[in-house]
Amino acid sequence: MARTASVRTSALFSGAAAPIVLVATTIIAGVMAPGSYDAVRQTISDLATIEPGGWVMTLGIGLSGALSMVTGLGLTGVRAAARVTLVAAGMCGVLVALLPVDQNEGAHLVVAAGNLGLHALWPLTALSRSEAAPRALRPTASLTAAGVLLILLGWVLYETQGGDLLGISERICVTANLIWPLVVAFSLCRPQGVGVSDSHSSSNGPSGFHPYGLVDERNVSAGHRNLSSASIITVLANPRNRSNCPCVPYFAFKVACG
Repeated sequence: MARTASVRTSALFSGAAAPIVLVATTIIAGVMAPGSYDAVRQTISDLATIEPGGWVMTLGIGLSGALSMVTGLGLTGVRAAARVTLVAAGMCGVLVALLPVDQNEGAHLVVAAGNLGLHALWPLTALSRSEAAPRALRPTASLTAAGVLLILLGWVLYETQGGDLLGISERICVTANLIWPLVVAFSLCRPQGVGVSDSHSSSNGPSGFHPYGLVDERNVSAGHRNLSSASIITVLANPRNRSNCPCVPYFAFKVACG
């Protein structure tokens, strides 16, 4: 499957498709719904139970959840905990569709809360302090995104206590939840500054941003840049150097080519 170093192509497509699918099916189902349905006060879960367009909304909820799972699996540049969190959030979305609110309200509310909560916390699980991390994963962006999503979640919870804007708040919250993974996916596929983080020296291996062991030329001393070809050959000829430093071939190439 085609991919960059940190994100699979499938994640870009699924990340873009998830919010589009949900918004489109919400609009279509809303148009098909009878006049008694109030999109401002009633949720999309309620819309999924109203014929003749209920099946469209159910399909949209389930499909957007499945697409979120694909996105989570494809974001190879984020830590495993973040990928698992996003997959779990998507799975909750699928279960929301499979457990209609009019048939099993308790279970429906549990998985719906799981979907919204996991999405809101997801930016924190993906946060990275590495200088090589894409901007969307750096502390400022991640904390801001989590703050916005948690505020929206709080708004939804407030409206559940008899508020008049439950439908609107839920739609805004769910859409925002689906947009941020797309932002992260595109941030991961953009060229980043070349660098080596401290995580490369850990037993877990590279963090994922530089799987090919690239080095930051700014950290290479002038003396190393002036190495002779003979010195380079000597370094490369040592099996221990080749096995312990995957960046040696790249470094040698840069020195040799100026």
